[in-house]
Amino acid sequence: YFMTLFVLNSALKVKAKVSFLKALFMFGFGVWVLLEAFTRFYSNVLPDSFTMSWVGLLALIVNGFVTLILFKFKDGDSNMQSVWLCSRNDAIGNLAVIVASIGVHYLSSKWPDLIVAIFMAALSVSATIKVLLVVKKEFQESKPSAWPRENP
Repeated sequence: YFMTLFVLNSALKVKAKVSFLKALFMFGFGVWVLLEAFTRFYSNVLPDSFTMSWVGLLALIVNGFVTLILFKFKDGDSNMQSVWLCSRNDAIGNLAVIVASIGVHYLSSKWPDLIVAIFMAALSVSATIKVLLVVKKEFQESKPSAWPRENP
């Protein structure tokens, strides 16, 4: 959120550069979630469904509220799209964690946690691609025209 606010009134090219950086962080987060989930899956510890539930619920309340506030910016420039996508993905992920906690509790299985992690990683990668496509377009728009301007 800090990076988004920091470049809010900047030139399109600056916003695109920051959005590119945020997209890399989103991608890294997705990879980290996936690696962490597989590491935990192969351990002998069952996730704590109670902790998953209450942390997921509290985070969903906060992220859901932020997502609603940012909804009107979902089709804005790459800077605003990236912050909305991050918030949206967080809210969806929180909801998925709550569902996974129910599955972990009733099935006494790690599978629901792993499935949600794979889903969240895919969500993160898809958001990364969407932001990068907008960034590419903005970089192209911010290039100076190849044609010299005529003086009137």
